[in-house]
Amino acid sequence: MKRIGKYISRFFAVFSTKYRIQVLDVDHFENKASFRLSALQIAGAFVTIMTILIFLTIYLVAFTGLREYIPGYADQKSKQKINDISVAVDSLQNNVISNEKYIINLQNIFTGKLTPDEPYKKDTTKNYTSITNKKSREDSLLRKEVQDAEQYNIETNKASAGMSNILFFTPVRGKIIQKFQPEKRNYGLTITTKKDETVKCILDGTVLFSTWTLNDSYIIVVQHNDQFVSIYKHCSATLKKEGDYVKVGEPIAFVAQTNGVIKDPYIFFELWYRGSSIDPSKFILF
Repeated sequence: MKRIGKYISRFFAVFSTKYRIQVLDVDHFENKASFRLSALQIAGAFVTIMTILIFLTIYLVAFTGLREYIPGYADQKSKQKINDISVAVDSLQNNVISNEKYIINLQNIFTGKLTPDEPYKKDTTKNYTSITNKKSREDSLLRKEVQDAEQYNIETNKASAGMSNILFFTPVRGKIIQKFQPEKRNYGLTITTKKDETVKCILDGTVLFSTWTLNDSYIIVVQHNDQFVSIYKHCSATLKKEGDYVKVGEPIAFVAQTNGVIKDPYIFFELWYRGSSIDPSKFILF
């Protein structure tokens, strides 16, 4: 036990022993400064300085711009920019999907591949057998009055109202061999023309549809301002692709060659306005 006590006392004696530290001038050996410190005081000072340095480093990294220079650490502006880009990409992706669905629906309409509606499901929760539809005397008189008034009215095409001020460019110069007959599901004009004649756009617009179909050969559809849509069918080739912007009078296709039934080169041209087909011959000189 005495030996252990001696070792302990020597250990504390080493830390409690004070040492003189002098700062001397090398040239004249003049004493500039003198310090009396023990080993324990030196260790305490060292620990204090290291603690202060550690806290300063943490503060600089956490609350100043120096953290941007640490590998693998992204600054706040970069994070915000990445988040904004992600939102923009997601929005663009949704727009692309919507546009693709819109174009596919238009393609199905123009090629006759209409998507079948959902089958009708009869509502068995309600009973309509007891409902009767009886016309009142006032209703019959009103119907007769309206029918008599409309008997002498000149029938007009509502879709073509207000179009007299629009100047359309002639798609092709030629002869109309098949007129506009919507009652026979013929919503355009068949126009014969010269061989290798180019088809030109009637107004400025954007190409919605440009492809080859089994029934109508090459088809090109252009969307114009004010809800106008022009359709050029039975072309031998198209010069524009979907999404192209075309100017009025710009060539967009070539007329088709003879097919046995029609001996001269021809195209089939349709003009639609606000969802209704109109007679192009009333507004365009062919």
